[in-house]
Amino acid sequence: MPLIAFRLSVLVFTFFLSIITSPHGVAAENFDVSKQSTDELLAQGLITKDQKVVLDAKRAREKSLDNSLQGKLSSKNLDSGQIALQLQTQSEAPDMLCISNTGVLRVAMVAEDAAPFVFTNKKGELDGIDITIAKAIAKDLGVKVEFVKAASYDDVVDLVINKKVNMGISKLSVTSDRSKKIRYAGSYVTLAKAMLINRMELKKINDKKNLTVQEIFELPDAKIGVVESSSYEKYAKTIFPKAEIKTYKTWDEAVGAMKKGEVLAAFRDEWEVRKAVQNQPGLLIFADTIILKDQEDPIQMIVPWSSPQFAHYLDRFILVNSKFHYDMPKLYESYKNYKSENK
Repeated sequence: MPLIAFRLSVLVFTFFLSIITSPHGVAAENFDVSKQSTDELLAQGLITKDQKVVLDAKRAREKSLDNSLQGKLSSKNLDSGQIALQLQTQSEAPDMLCISNTGVLRVAMVAEDAAPFVFTNKKGELDGIDITIAKAIAKDLGVKVEFVKAASYDDVVDLVINKKVNMGISKLSVTSDRSKKIRYAGSYVTLAKAMLINRMELKKINDKKNLTVQEIFELPDAKIGVVESSSYEKYAKTIFPKAEIKTYKTWDEAVGAMKKGEVLAAFRDEWEVRKAVQNQPGLLIFADTIILKDQEDPIQMIVPWSSPQFAHYLDRFILVNSKFHYDMPKLYESYKNYKSENK
């Protein structure tokens, strides 16, 4: 037995000696050498020149992250022991790390005013629900916010797909097409799809026939007006596949076309339909409103498909901040404030 024990101890010693002395026995990234410089380790033959390069780079990354986090934690008035503990346990996901490392949250949004979601106030500053949410997110992350304007809603999506920005927020609807290319996150309001439909044209089509909305838009001359490059262009083609879809550059143009009888209906979300009625008191002389209660339109933020942790963060951010949970009454209140402050 003593001989067996001796031989076993020799084998164990030889194994550990080979790990320490062999330049290929252990990767530099896994070697616990925190108290020695890489020059010392190289001189002792414990690492190779290639491993020294890897270890130097690893230490540089860790130092940069630690310094950044140290500053953030110090600003929260934590003592040195608490800071040390949080530094030891810190491990950000890559998609979160790229935001904290740059110190800027880049946010895509449509350039046109769409109060109360986004607009330019009397001071010439960007304002609105979407702007407030984006600024709050940046503050929570401890970074600055930078807004990148896009010509259309599809352009906002493209900026996110191509990773020119970290996220997009612009009263964005969920579509299956977009879902294949980006991640949706942080639903902050759910609307219903809706229509403004020309009264006189509807009477000609539906007089005493009691057709359903779906049946009306299966008729040959039933045309629907939508904003081009918007989610509603896609919704209209999906929900009313037999209808002729006409696109317009703006919602006001689509509503105008409905009033003139160029299209039977202007199709958008419940909020925009009700806002049009509110802003144009005589509109109901020409049109009826139809709210498609069974057709929800959740409004969410978007991030690149390669940002799962950031998407999770945005979900949680909206979940725990009830002030960013909007419904129709709250939207009306926000719009009322916008109108009174920007006369």
